[in-house]
Amino acid sequence: MPSSPDHQAQVRDFYEEIPYPNAPIPDSVRNNLDGLFKVNYTTAQYLRTHQIQDNEGTVMLNAGCGSGYETLLLAESNPGAKIIAMDISRESVKLTEQRLRYHGFTNAEYYVLDLRELPSLGYEYDFITCNDVLYLLDDPLDGLKSVAKVLKSDGILRTNFHHIYGRRQMLEAQEVFRLLGQFDLPKPVAMENVRNFLEALQPTIPAKSSYSQANIKDNAILANNFLLYGDKGYSILEVSEMLKQAKLGIVNLVDLPSWNLEDLFTEMPSFVADKIRSFSQLEQLHLFELLAPNRHRLIDFWAEQSGSSFVLPWSEEDWQSATLYLNPLLMDNTSFRGFVDKAVQKKESLNFTWPGSPSKKLDIPVERVPLIQTLLEAPTSVGDLTEQAYDLARRRQPREEIAEDVMIYFDAIEDFALVMLGSGDDF
Repeated sequence: MPSSPDHQAQVRDFYEEIPYPNAPIPDSVRNNLDGLFKVNYTTAQYLRTHQIQDNEGTVMLNAGCGSGYETLLLAESNPGAKIIAMDISRESVKLTEQRLRYHGFTNAEYYVLDLRELPSLGYEYDFITCNDVLYLLDDPLDGLKSVAKVLKSDGILRTNFHHIYGRRQMLEAQEVFRLLGQFDLPKPVAMENVRNFLEALQPTIPAKSSYSQANIKDNAILANNFLLYGDKGYSILEVSEMLKQAKLGIVNLVDLPSWNLEDLFTEMPSFVADKIRSFSQLEQLHLFELLAPNRHRLIDFWAEQSGSSFVLPWSEEDWQSATLYLNPLLMDNTSFRGFVDKAVQKKESLNFTWPGSPSKKLDIPVERVPLIQTLLEAPTSVGDLTEQAYDLARRRQPREEIAEDVMIYFDAIEDFALVMLGSGDDF
């Protein structure tokens, strides 16, 4: 069922008045690795196909661009792409254009339109990001199908839904303010009423204890949570069913390592371990959301046209003949390069933020940091990295053991898309 005109108008009017996010236009996103990771074409395609694909000449869409912060992430993360930004809110599109022009991105187009009107632009997209949008629609499945229509057969859609368990407390708070009539008032009045209400609550009440004073004072954050019109939540199973109906399949959750069942146990009981071996990934994710309902606000994922890819695990022979590439987000990150150089100079391990890892932190052992430094300079064959590790160990360990250790280590961090296997001539 298409979104009703009344629902659509209320969502549009909300964001005409309060474009989101409320980030100053001059703010740079270059060190926002978490945001850049989620919209990076090369990373998502590598996880989809085990192939390293450049973004040069691609066409990308930010569907529901808001004030343009997400669009800026998309442009920064994919410098060779043409960017199309659209939103139902004219004020939001205006801010998006101002933001991208300020940061020097000119290969972009901007449109005020509804998701269902996307085919009228005449584009098909290599990558689409539709962030914090679908759950606001009267009919999210209809919106998902509309976006899928303009996705290339080998393209990737990054989108998300509010998680019913992780969002439940906020959905209940919204119902409180709906009962108190705040959704019917002018936004400035309602925001002031909500702020006074929260400040007067006992500190043990979840609606207050889970939000900082800074967030309560920020109008955009306040409105986009406690007064968010159309907000809804879904379970993993419900999202999976919607994807099926839209003829899409999940490539990966963008934060998949943080959905690891083993992390919920000090030691997983043997009967649980035995049972979940027969579980599909979907069943394991559902079990996780039941056990740890408050871990995730969003079910955030990359999707593809159903059945458009098939990936086999890397073999030992693949590793032995491959060239390793560092994720392009790190190749272009001057802060990371500085951290690596400093760790090599001081002969220290390297601890840094990486969104693809389980806790969003990675600790590179001191003996592996020089190998990361080598990859920062250029893609390097696994054989050459093995020789470097052999030399660093002063040849005190058999070469075969060094080779196995190097392969095991890089195999582990390849799971987090920190490094990628290629042929040596991918870029």
